[in-house]
Amino acid sequence: MNMVVGDSFISPICDKIMNNGNGFNLLKKGLNDSVLYNNGTSPVKTNYWDAVGALCGYLNGMTYIRFRNGDDPNRRDIRSCPSANAITLKDKTSLP
Repeated sequence: MNMVVGDSFISPICDKIMNNGNGFNLLKKGLNDSVLYNNGTSPVKTNYWDAVGALCGYLNGMTYIRFRNGDDPNRRDIRSCPSANAITLKDKTSLP
């Protein structure tokens, strides 16, 4: 599933993480929670929500959305589409 709000993409939590229960841990992280990530040279501690504007996850027929700033999803222009291909290109050729 792909979701956008306004003109921005909402990062999806993969089904495997939602199914094992860890997706809800990501959705409920507090505004001041931090995470460590490797920037290629050393671990860097950063605020979790600084890198994420919104998250969505799907589990048991229900879609869950969390905005960094706590916005109510009912007041936002949210659109969704399946993750299947929108178009399929066949008989492709490269131009010289």
